[in-house]
Amino acid sequence: MSNTTLLVLKLYAGFLLASFLSALMCWTLPEFLPGKRAFALQLCLYHTIATTALWHSPRFIPITFGASPESIGITLERIWCVMHGLLSAAFALWWHITLPYTTALKATNLTSKAL
Repeated sequence: MSNTTLLVLKLYAGFLLASFLSALMCWTLPEFLPGKRAFALQLCLYHTIATTALWHSPRFIPITFGASPESIGITLERIWCVMHGLLSAAFALWWHITLPYTTALKATNLTSKAL
């Protein structure tokens, strides 16, 4: 590995560690808080980008499931890609499910300020 590759891996590891710790800290927060929603949007975008990058990347993991799965395109990279895609979809779904909480809170705040 070159020094550039090692540096990129270290930066990526730092990004993943920061995301993981942020997710742990946000887990118990209420669904309507803007910080939690912004973090969920960031994770959704990250997993979408990871899905696209993995889908278009050449084979780089030297593990195979055998000739039969390989013949229909089932590789470890594709499975990893699908997992990122499912996570991205889950974050997007959560985002849309919690929109009524945010709207209700915003309406409550506007009503209380008018009084």
